[in-house]
Amino acid sequence: MSVTNYSAPIPFECDTSFDPSIGILKYLGTISYLVPGCALHFMILKSILVTQRESFKNSSFFTVFALDSVASIISILLDVLFGRLFLYVSPLCPIVGPYFWRPSFFPKFYYYTGMHVRYAKACIQIVLVVNRMTCVLLPTHYSGISGYHCPD
Repeated sequence: MSVTNYSAPIPFECDTSFDPSIGILKYLGTISYLVPGCALHFMILKSILVTQRESFKNSSFFTVFALDSVASIISILLDVLFGRLFLYVSPLCPIVGPYFWRPSFFPKFYYYTGMHVRYAKACIQIVLVVNRMTCVLLPTHYSGISGYHCPD
């Protein structure tokens, strides 16, 4: 069995039956909570990695939490700048639609990055739960366990 890439154009027609003002309002509504969430994750990273570095550098929990914030920032930026923008703002379809008729790098990058970020967030949540569990169940050995698995 041979593997081939399909590279012929796949033209599609934009559906203009939707009211663009409702779509734009939906987009602005989602932006109203995604952008502050992204800003808060940047503030968390700033405090963990810059302003309070001495306080947090020896804690494996905050190391993993910083990774979670990075994954969240990437996920939110992909969603705001690409996913929801083209989903809700229908007047963009006739403008950017022809760029997606042929397979291109950017949609592949968006898809693969989004999938990897979701997988990373799932793994990070597992590590955070195990980290907190060892902190509660083995409080006297916690610093030794976390120091062994998360070196400086």
